[in-house]
Amino acid sequence: MKIIDLLNMLKENYKLEKSMIDYTIDLIRENRIEDFRALMVSISKSKKFDYISKLQEAIDLNKPIIKLDEIEHKRVYTYADKLFSKVTSVFDEIDYQVGIGQDIDSKQMTNFIYANLDEKDRKVLRLIGDRHRLLFMIRNARTTLQEQIMQKVEDLSVERKKSVLGISMAQKSDSENRILKLVNGKQ
Repeated sequence: MKIIDLLNMLKENYKLEKSMIDYTIDLIRENRIEDFRALMVSISKSKKFDYISKLQEAIDLNKPIIKLDEIEHKRVYTYADKLFSKVTSVFDEIDYQVGIGQDIDSKQMTNFIYANLDEKDRKVLRLIGDRHRLLFMIRNARTTLQEQIMQKVEDLSVERKKSVLGISMAQKSDSENRILKLVNGKQ
């Protein structure tokens, strides 16, 4: 759906401030990108116009909502908890090795990671960051790391469910498409 069509629909269905929507449509039609961007910035900071939230609602209504059931959620939690435990063990050892002078990017560290984390584990961790980021998080933000692992595992599970249900790639965001490619083993 084009932005202009969406704004016209909102103007008709929500009886929003017509002059503001007409002005926005004119900016888009005339390809005045800088003016449009400035308008969006000012609107996002202003409480006067709440049609942006209406616009967001309309956009969100077009997205399919896929949720995990209780059993799937339990599997996600169990796997994420085990993965966090493995990551903690692996990166505590890496932290020790780095502390005594080993290079985190060495072949020895790579072999250690591959020996202790399988491909599925490494895919989840790649979504969070590289080994430098993971080491930083082990040292300084374990709780955040645990939350991110849980979120990424849940996202991957939802993506797997979407692919099973056959939801088209066009209906997915860029990040969802990237996650789906990782789930399906394409990089």
